[in-house]
Amino acid sequence: MDGRRSRGRSFPDWPGFTRRNYHACMLFLLLCGCVSTLKRDERVRPEVLAQRNELSRLAQDAMDRSDWPVARQALEQLLLVSPRSAEAYQRLGLVLQAQGDYPGAEAAYRKALEIDPDYAAALVGLGETEARLGRLQTALNTLEEAVEIDPRRPKGHLIRGQVLEGLGRNDEAIAAYFRALEFESNSLPATVAVAKLQIDRGQPDQALARIDQAIQQTPKDPEARHQRGRALLALHQNEEAIADLKLAAESLVNRPEVYLDLARALEITSPAYKAEALQAAQRAEALAPGWADARDMSARLMR
Repeated sequence: MDGRRSRGRSFPDWPGFTRRNYHACMLFLLLCGCVSTLKRDERVRPEVLAQRNELSRLAQDAMDRSDWPVARQALEQLLLVSPRSAEAYQRLGLVLQAQGDYPGAEAAYRKALEIDPDYAAALVGLGETEARLGRLQTALNTLEEAVEIDPRRPKGHLIRGQVLEGLGRNDEAIAAYFRALEFESNSLPATVAVAKLQIDRGQPDQALARIDQAIQQTPKDPEARHQRGRALLALHQNEEAIADLKLAAESLVNRPEVYLDLARALEITSPAYKAEALQAAQRAEALAPGWADARDMSARLMR
């Protein structure tokens, strides 16, 4: 095989034979009556079905308002009455991930995949948690499997791009982000990710045009403002850059690179901003004590 995990499902190792070919063949055989994948109809009592629906609704309502403890409780109760629900495990994975419990989220996604090995949303979630746990190559393998199963799922391409960027494969990363935008043209995370890489490549004018469109939809998004600030600074529009970077720093309070970008913008713009630039550089250094760039800027501004 080509390194993809079969997750317990037989998958022929024939040259040129892909998972998509496999599913097409299985569908053809099913329609011909050669394969039966239908399980015996399980009768569910109306009161049990009503309980499942209510717990599912409660969980979704809580997720929509980011009330993760309530969502988790509802999903755990749902799994008691519906233990073979791959969707419930996948949603539980999302909730645990939002709570920062990445090992728990990974276990939930794997449980969903035990029930449905080709559940693309669970594969994307698993890949994202594997990346969060520092297993970037494993995450990339998982995400490539996900986008092969469901190539029209924007989040799969987005997270794959983030992992590729983490591996230093920026050309492939930007291609993945553009694939995400192909299926969700107004995706703010993908737009911001493309703009960031364009700035890194010395293309701030292209990045600015892209990010301006995104900010029209979400004017106060701190990630978008951070990247627009970087683009404006590269284009020597310093005062506008400072305004964006200050707004970003108000929300991204634990991001040292935001404070260092702000310090650079302040230092470049005017000697009158030196004290404010020093404060921003010291904040960056406090957040990342071993970061030489922040330490060197703080030392230079203290002279």
